[in-house]
This record gives sequence, C-alpha cells and structure tokens, in this order.
Amino acid sequence: MWSYVDGDLVNVARRVLAPKEDSPKTPVLTGCPITASLVGRVQEIRAGDTVIAEGIIDTLTAVILWPNGLAIGAHSAGQLGALVAAAAPRVKAIGGRLLLVPDRDERGKAAAKVAIKIALEAGLRINETLIIVDVAPFKDLNEAHVAGWRTP
Repeated sequence: MWSYVDGDLVNVARRVLAPKEDSPKTPVLTGCPITASLVGRVQEIRAGDTVIAEGIIDTLTAVILWPNGLAIGAHSAGQLGALVAAAAPRVKAIGGRLLLVPDRDERGKAAAKVAIKIALEAGLRINETLIIVDVAPFKDLNEAHVAGWRTP
C-alpha cells in the first residue's frame, strides 16, 4: 500500500478468500498506516481516468478493465473516503476524471455516499469529472467482469 503523502510503501494488504467469522477479509500489517492506496499511487495521477475501486480484487479488476487509466483502489469500504479525499483535488487540478466503483452492499453504498460528498467538495462534477460506475445487478466490479460486463 502506498502513502498518500509521499508515495512510499507503508503497508501490505492481502485478501483472505474464506475469512473466519469476525475476521477481516483484507488484513494488513499491524502498526502500519492503512490510509494508503492499492496498486497505483496518488502521486501518479495524470490527465485521463483515475479509477478508485473498493477492495483488493476489484482494484486488480480495475487495472484490467481500464488499461489506459490509473487504478488506485481502497483496500476496504472504510478507506474509500480517505482515498477520494487524497485523489480528488489532484484529479481536479490536473483536469482528469475520477471513476468511483464502490461495492453494492450496504457498507459500499454508505462509503460511496461519503466519497461522493468529498469529491464534490473538492470541485469534481457528477457525470463530468466524477463518474459513478454502476455495475448493477452485480455486487461488485469483479463479479460484473466475470459475468462479461465491460466498461461503458
């Protein structure tokens, strides 16, 4: 995971396929920052599309689906707002677009509301510089991709 501040490696996240009850699906190293991006760095944002997906697998899927964009996913729904807060001002300043791809479960919907508010406060505009990617009826980006969904 890459620091929002300087782009340095600050943590490692992994995905547990069958987590035990009350165990995280995406554990990270304890004692290390978690406000960090997966795959790409905020410092790498350039004109064009920056894709923020929720979760490790969806972020890796975003890399495949947007090969000309920059995927900088959040490792969990709880980190979506912090990542958008770090990325949106840079996207605005550079003149790019932020594509937000939250999960469709209750946590994802709640996190998306927070992230959208943050992006709008940073000056992004819905359907212009802030694109909410809808993968309905699928639960998340990876499930949609596996079922044959492709970017609009």
